[in-house]
Amino acid sequence: MNENLIIEPINVAGATFLVQFCILAIMIIGIYMANSALDAIDTSKQIGHNRNNLAPIRLTSVLMGFLLTFPALFISESFFKIWGPLFQGIGINTISTHAAVFFVFIVNLIIITYLIWLSGGVQSSPFTAVLFMLPALAIFLRLQSYVFIICTVYAALAYLIILYLHEDRARLKGKHANAVVNTLCLVLTALIGFITRPVPIG
Repeated sequence: MNENLIIEPINVAGATFLVQFCILAIMIIGIYMANSALDAIDTSKQIGHNRNNLAPIRLTSVLMGFLLTFPALFISESFFKIWGPLFQGIGINTISTHAAVFFVFIVNLIIITYLIWLSGGVQSSPFTAVLFMLPALAIFLRLQSYVFIICTVYAALAYLIILYLHEDRARLKGKHANAVVNTLCLVLTALIGFITRPVPIG
């Protein structure tokens, strides 16, 4: 294999840094547009259309995601090798790159689940797509198999729990259809991704 094509842990950490920046940007855009939709309903005096009586979503969750994930990436072994020499004499306990990236994914899963709940549930939330995207990103970033499996199982359980606990019970038949089709699509995507996954790094 051409040595120039070998992916090192620093490449994974750097890609995760970029992905995390994009995910937080997507969260901000989604929150802004969801809040704008609520403002439009209030302005037009059509409060009755807001069936779930949703409150505006604050950016606190995005801020928490930023404060938790980026420091974790910065103190990973891969990034510390870059900026560590700037602070010679200061002892910092680093964490492995894989642990840092895994932590970032767990934080993202929890925050996205929270945002889905706040924004009306899986059938109306703009963040449902992000929930299903995270397991695929775990494959693309060549994370360990157990990380990918955990992300997939969490996404499926979070989707089903919110679907049945949060939304209008009058649409129960529709829920069953959505639950079966979307879960099977997630399982199929996960299965194909797992079978054809690249070799994990390091």
